[in-house]
Amino acid sequence: MEGNLSNKNGIKMARKILFATILSICASSSKKISIYLDVVGKVLFMLILFALFRWAGLVFMDELSRAVAPFVPTLGGTNGGFGPPPAPPYNDTFFFAAGNNTQDPSAPPGAPELQEPDPLQEPDMDSVKERIRERLRIHRMGGPRFQIDDSEIERIINLKQQILDRMQELDPNNPFWTHYRNRLIRDYIIPSSGGEYKVSTLADKLNALWRDNPTESTIYQDLIRRRDLFHIEALSRGRTGAL
Repeated sequence: MEGNLSNKNGIKMARKILFATILSICASSSKKISIYLDVVGKVLFMLILFALFRWAGLVFMDELSRAVAPFVPTLGGTNGGFGPPPAPPYNDTFFFAAGNNTQDPSAPPGAPELQEPDPLQEPDMDSVKERIRERLRIHRMGGPRFQIDDSEIERIINLKQQILDRMQELDPNNPFWTHYRNRLIRDYIIPSSGGEYKVSTLADKLNALWRDNPTESTIYQDLIRRRDLFHIEALSRGRTGAL
């Protein structure tokens, strides 16, 4: 009788010890898992933060390079130093030729002579495609559509060409839309905030140019402002700089 009681007490004691051991193991494991998850979470947060900073830096550098490009002299020259800027621009506007002594006899005394600038060097289509690809890649960094499809770039270019064709119809007396097509596609028909338009957005803008009162559309007025700004900048570029 006493032996059975002793055995029961021993079993109860063993169960208590086993239960306490299991609780201790679970508590220890839970603490380790919590520490592990905390470390993993911090690492992921740092990676995301790094990606965001890198994306912001690339966007900033892209916009900065576009802003300072007109003022950066080209490399070259007879002594290996900085040479003169690119060829002077040509457009349908004119600029004042400073220091020119020849003058139209019919012009009033002291009136400056107007001369037509030399043509701007038009970027080739490979340059256009590469710039579009670069902008798409920067603004999609880390996203599900990070890979850039060549067919998407072709659709973007095709829609921009149709927009320029329509602008030529709406503004027929200005050769601006045909003289600088590649430059307009690459550097002008883009969002003011940077990046590149989606195909669907360009399609909407093209449709707006075919609706009633197209000259009141946002895309028309925006491109007209860019055209006028281009002409104003041509006066200051003269023969010493180019876009």
